[in-house]
Amino acid sequence: MTQILTPRQADELHKAIIAYLASNNLPETAAALRKELELGDTFDDTTSKKYEGLLEKKWTSVIMDLESRNSTLQSEIDNATPTSLSRRNQDPVSWLPRSPARHTLQSHREPITCVAFHPVFSSLASGSEDYTIKIWDWELGELERTIKGHTKAVLDVDFGGPRGGTLLASCSSDLTIKLWDPSDEYKNIRTLPGHDHSVSAVRFIPSGAAGAPSSGNLLVSASRDKTLRIWDVSTGYCVKTIRGHADWVRDVCPSPDGRYLLSAGNDQTARLWDISLANPEGKLTLIGHEHTIECCTIAPPSAYSHLAPLAGLKRPPPASSAAEFMATGSRDKSIRIWDARGNCIKTLNGHDNWVRALVFHPGGKYLLSVADDKTLRCWDLTQEGKCVKTLTDAHGHFVSCLRWAPGIVREPATNGGAEGSNGTANGTPKPGSAVSDVQVSPWNPALTDLLPPTRDLWTPFEVTYGMLSMTNYGELFPAEARYDLGLIAASLQLLPPAQLPSHNETTSGFSPDEISTTVYITKDLASRRDTGGLTLIPPSGLEFARVFVKDLIEASGKPWTLEVVAVPPTNVTGIILEGFHGDASRLSYENGSPTEEAYVLNIQYNRAIISGSGARGMWWGTRTLLQQLMVSNWTVLPTSLITDAPAYATRGFMLDSGRKWYAPSFLKELCTYASFFKMSEFHYHTSDNYPLNRGHNDTWNEVYSQFSLRPESEDLEGLIQRRNETLTRSDFEDLQRHCASRGITIIPEIEAPGHCLSITKWKPELALSKKDLLNLTHPDSIPTVKRIWEEFLPWFQTKEVHIGADEYDSTLADDYIAFVNELSAFMNSTAGKRVRIWGTDEPSSTLTLDPSVIIQHWQYGQSDPVALHGSGYDLINTEDWWAYMSIKNDHMPILPAPYPQFFNETRVLNFAGRPGWQWEPALFNPVNTTWQLPAGAEGNKGAILAAWNDNGPDASTQLEAYYAMRRGIPLVGARAWSGRRGPAVDTSTIDESISFLSSQAPGQNLDRRVVTNPTVHDNHSDKLISWTRNSTSDPVHLGYGSKGMNYTLSLSVTGPFTLSSADTSLTLSQSGVLTFVADGYEYPLRSVAEGDGFDAGHPGRIWANATSSTHNPITLSLPASITITGDIAGGSRVWVNGSFAGRFEVFVFGGRNTVFSWSQMAFVAPLDMVTGGLRRLVLWDGVRPPMKEGLPGGPVTAGSASGYGMI
Repeated sequence: MTQILTPRQADELHKAIIAYLASNNLPETAAALRKELELGDTFDDTTSKKYEGLLEKKWTSVIMDLESRNSTLQSEIDNATPTSLSRRNQDPVSWLPRSPARHTLQSHREPITCVAFHPVFSSLASGSEDYTIKIWDWELGELERTIKGHTKAVLDVDFGGPRGGTLLASCSSDLTIKLWDPSDEYKNIRTLPGHDHSVSAVRFIPSGAAGAPSSGNLLVSASRDKTLRIWDVSTGYCVKTIRGHADWVRDVCPSPDGRYLLSAGNDQTARLWDISLANPEGKLTLIGHEHTIECCTIAPPSAYSHLAPLAGLKRPPPASSAAEFMATGSRDKSIRIWDARGNCIKTLNGHDNWVRALVFHPGGKYLLSVADDKTLRCWDLTQEGKCVKTLTDAHGHFVSCLRWAPGIVREPATNGGAEGSNGTANGTPKPGSAVSDVQVSPWNPALTDLLPPTRDLWTPFEVTYGMLSMTNYGELFPAEARYDLGLIAASLQLLPPAQLPSHNETTSGFSPDEISTTVYITKDLASRRDTGGLTLIPPSGLEFARVFVKDLIEASGKPWTLEVVAVPPTNVTGIILEGFHGDASRLSYENGSPTEEAYVLNIQYNRAIISGSGARGMWWGTRTLLQQLMVSNWTVLPTSLITDAPAYATRGFMLDSGRKWYAPSFLKELCTYASFFKMSEFHYHTSDNYPLNRGHNDTWNEVYSQFSLRPESEDLEGLIQRRNETLTRSDFEDLQRHCASRGITIIPEIEAPGHCLSITKWKPELALSKKDLLNLTHPDSIPTVKRIWEEFLPWFQTKEVHIGADEYDSTLADDYIAFVNELSAFMNSTAGKRVRIWGTDEPSSTLTLDPSVIIQHWQYGQSDPVALHGSGYDLINTEDWWAYMSIKNDHMPILPAPYPQFFNETRVLNFAGRPGWQWEPALFNPVNTTWQLPAGAEGNKGAILAAWNDNGPDASTQLEAYYAMRRGIPLVGARAWSGRRGPAVDTSTIDESISFLSSQAPGQNLDRRVVTNPTVHDNHSDKLISWTRNSTSDPVHLGYGSKGMNYTLSLSVTGPFTLSSADTSLTLSQSGVLTFVADGYEYPLRSVAEGDGFDAGHPGRIWANATSSTHNPITLSLPASITITGDIAGGSRVWVNGSFAGRFEVFVFGGRNTVFSWSQMAFVAPLDMVTGGLRRLVLWDGVRPPMKEGLPGGPVTAGSASGYGMI
């Protein structure tokens, strides 16, 4: 007999069998086997204990799993044969989707907005807010490729095009439509500009439209600019523009014959257009919905016989007649069915949230819908639209899209017949399509889910699985990346630190390579939602667990799965999540109050058990376990027992988004990053203005101000300066959900009565003489502020909000205090929320602040935390001495605390200048060091660090805010979690620990790491990318995104070019000016002396009166060899033909317009798209200035600002 097992495997099996026999009271049998195997005394009781349970584990985790999979596969094979069809439902017209999903496809990093099926092959395209399109094999459930090219969210995709030449069309918030060729590796063959706002939908128009100028070549798009446009894809020209909608056009659907278009949008109407006419005209306007119409569809002829009775028709219309019936879905939660006369013949109610997508069943009998209530519903048209099937929790969050896969035919038809997009009638497969014998499911509706970014494929056959399957995220973080710092990892600490018991080397631990890759969560914890936190949308334990599993997949590169169990399993390996059932008194904040944020982490032999006092406690326990696995380099974790609880509930960071716009995608990544270090709050400073005493002395109403939330009510439009720099309600709610899914609550701040130039620009009559202060005695001032809060309070899913109340005129103390108290009462009575304010010096002898107001202390002279605590106020510690940053330049000459451009770690590690005295939230006063609060003082909620943009919107990029906070967030998170009772950070390894763990935080890529092709990347050098133009095609898609700090980019240039990514673009103009563009601002290369900008006290800063640098823009002569290096403090510096040329920089007005300087701009290297005269590109890791003869250059360095924690 051939030996299948290796000798070691056979030995382990034998020992496992003996241990099994011994543990089941079969000692004689066990002894006989030991004797026959000649194990003798080597198999003692200790060895037996080690192998006890191993056989059962292998049986349950491997053999039974294989049996289940084998049974499932056999069932699918049976179901795909004609024989099986005779045993089951013989009529495909009645097939409906059944749970569970056939595949769950994961790889996108942001919510998925759209899907489309290839009309012939088993390919599925998905588009996402992460700017990418992904192509999947939907039969196998595998990712085939990622397509990059759009610079903002992809909103829709569709397959179609000319006869014999299927194309993929995509549209985006970047105002463009792109065409991709599936037959040529999805090359971008054309970009269609023309819309003036986001393009919401694209659909290929089926051939056959009378008068169509180019049959089969037409594409229709819908846009927020209120228009529809029809394009000839063969030329790229817009051949028709259709106007008629009064607001955003959300969706468009062509009729099967291509003659009509049905469109719908924010004006609460749907419109049917006859596009066979030279000037398309509206045939019908469908009115009846009470909110935005999200989706629309035209019924296929197969549905006519079922819909005719609803319309009162004795006989159905002929199948050759198009657009006889239509359906629309709305934010009013209803679906309406319409006839060709514009009558609403049926209203379908049942969804509990916005209806997002509709499709008619190919057989015509059903209408299917999905909505933000997470369900898929099936409406039977033969029963007057009765809902006959509901898939509850079809996804874990909002379901945004629904499409049918086409039927696969033996001789695939081209896209030239009567079929519509996806090679189907109206995007659905024809009922008459033949089914291949090897096809598992001829009709599979695919849904997309807004959170998490996954997509499920549902099959009409009943298949049962015991777990939720999750697939690998793809190659964003390859396994090799985990080991970049593996040599130093073993000596690093966790952040926040946990007290780890000493390890007995003889005790087996938790080995990631030996365990089952299953996470088990108990049913009671899975359904639990915490009530004690600030969020009003608390995730369930199951929702947290799903995010944890995604993080595990990304970090480990293994296919982890999640299974809900009734009780914690005892005979399995892997990770177990359960509720805490012990003595809860041990799990409290430092003030003794119970907390849902505590956990116990028990590392056993190949089992890690996390017991959470709440869903959040379990979530924070997963952060600890992930950090342990990363620090151990994914080797064996020693057995240990950690009991951990935060000292304070408020552990947060604040970002000034009132003086600088930040995209929601960036804010999501920032929340994800902070969550890894157990931060709990994001203080979102939404409104503010550039200081009036700085800058070019513009007239006050020309000074930069920002209101980052876009009101839905027209009467508040005056608040908005730049609509493209605002978050819509859906943007903000999506951001809130994302942050909540990782344990972070957003605390929104709308600033008033100071810092509110956005209000006084709109209503100048409300201003005091200092124009960014409201005149609170004006009868319209407080009603205006209340009106603003009335608009946005329904958006804010939190128990506390921040009303600002910062730096008002102290001579108007009574007006100020009355304002705060009135706003506090208003928030409480209107929305049941408490308010926070900035501590502000407003001396009054007659009025006091409402005791329910929470005061965020930021500076002595403005408030005294000890006195406030004594008066019974709740406090938050944001003392500027330790907490504040001024992004890009410090605050000099403003005293008492010149705020650094990067978080000052020394002030936390050595509070008040005392070596080794680590800051904690009870420590406020760095001068009078005895005037502090007691540890865990009642009413001290915790601490928040703050990053301010006093230097203006152009002084930094969005990512530079991350660079400022990158090291502060882990450090403050650690100290706010530990407080005085918990372990201090180990200063001997804190630098390396922050650097390592920051680079490993899952779910985000703020460091902008690039993933390189192993055939290009030389493991024996720092060269990451080498590209040479080998074709004349333009643009060229490199697909590397951006490279973050500490890089060297070498470019060989023969003419004007653009190198771009989603973060920034680098352009050489016709006149020879090299310019970086970020966030709408241009930064040309300027001449500076090579040695300037390295003042250790003011990194990157060159004083305006320094004569060594001219700062004049530089003009380049071509051809040229250009080298650009990038690091945080040195910024982006340039060499041309081996000689230093200058850097990219910004002029910054100092505090009170007294200290002027030029400061560095630290741009990432854009590596996504190339156009023009760029012939060669080489990217190195690290900063390596070139030698005179060009690259390779000098020594590699990690940056040039010592002590500022380079990335």
